[in-house]
Amino acid sequence: MTPREIEDVFYEYAEVLDVAVVGINEPLATENAVAFVVLKDKAYVEKLLEFCRTKLPPRYIPKKIIPVDFIPKTKTGKVLFGELKEKAI
Repeated sequence: MTPREIEDVFYEYAEVLDVAVVGINEPLATENAVAFVVLKDKAYVEKLLEFCRTKLPPRYIPKKIIPVDFIPKTKTGKVLFGELKEKAI
């Protein structure tokens, strides 16, 4: 499953306005996913995690879901994954 496929699952949740999934490496672990999510209301983070548990296999559920005000993008709309990876660590 790719990060884009995981993002597509997040977009199925009505409260999600924007999302970007990045992989981070940690010692003694394989690559782990972290999701940065713009929500209509940040109070929905726990419900979003519950939703992910019903839609994704356990190994594809992001390790962290981080609510943000916006996803950093270039002027052409491409996500700045490097910036997000720095915030994820």
